[in-house]
This record gives sequence, structure tokens and C-alpha cells, in this order.
Amino acid sequence: MRTRIGLVVLIVALLAVSGVAQQNPLVAPGAQVERIHGGLGFLEGPAADPDGALYFTDIPNERIHRWTAGGGLTTARERSGRANGLRFDLDGNLLVAEMGNRRVTAIDVAGGGEVTVLADRYEGQRFNSPNDLWVDPKGGIYFSDPRY
Repeated sequence: MRTRIGLVVLIVALLAVSGVAQQNPLVAPGAQVERIHGGLGFLEGPAADPDGALYFTDIPNERIHRWTAGGGLTTARERSGRANGLRFDLDGNLLVAEMGNRRVTAIDVAGGGEVTVLADRYEGQRFNSPNDLWVDPKGGIYFSDPRY
């Protein structure tokens, strides 16, 4: 965990001082890296909703967390099926690549949290381990399904 955090901090620091960051800043001038929470496992899948809330997965603890500047960290879903990749679709549903449940789901985060299974098979075969997600501009959903 420390290695990953250290790497992220290093990348942000390098971008902040690079010529690329000067032309198109990823980090605001003078911004400081701030630890917002500790005690989490292996984190993946950051996705922001239209209001700016950040959702991310804690794979070994099987949780999807939600963080906002005003409300801090909350748990959006327990027993997440070892959720990995997250992405919001065009309707505002949180799409989830569930490695452990071997499926892709959608959570209606604005309407009470109902979970809908979008897909769990291809040509009759169960998925391997859905991992990362992407939604194209027309709403098409793409995901990786590696063999681990």
C-alpha cells in the first residue's frame, strides 16, 4: 500500500513540475497532497459522479466507498463481490466490474441503491474476472475480463 501511495505521490509531483503540467496543469499551482483517510485495503476503480462525489473500491474488504469534500468517507456498498473497476453510465448508474461474482452490475445510486446484473456470461460461458470498465459517448459499455 505504501509503495502504491508513494508512486502516486511521485507521479503527481513529477507532473506538477514538468513542462507538460505547466502547459495544461493536472494539479493546481501550490496544491498540496493530503491524506483523507487511512486503514483501507487495496484500492481501485475511482469514478466521480456528476456532483463530484468520488467512488472507489476496496477489493480485499469487499466494499465500495464514497467520498465527498463535505461528508468525508462513507461505505456505498458492502459485500461488493470483490468489485474492481467502476464507471458511471449516461443515466448516472454506477457500473461495477465484480471480479469475485464474475459479473458486471449497475447500481442505481440516486434511487436507493438497487443492483441490476447487466452481464455475467458470454456465449454461455461465465466471465473470468471482470476488471476495468469504460463507457463510450453513446452509452456502450466495455470491460476487460482477464484470467487471473
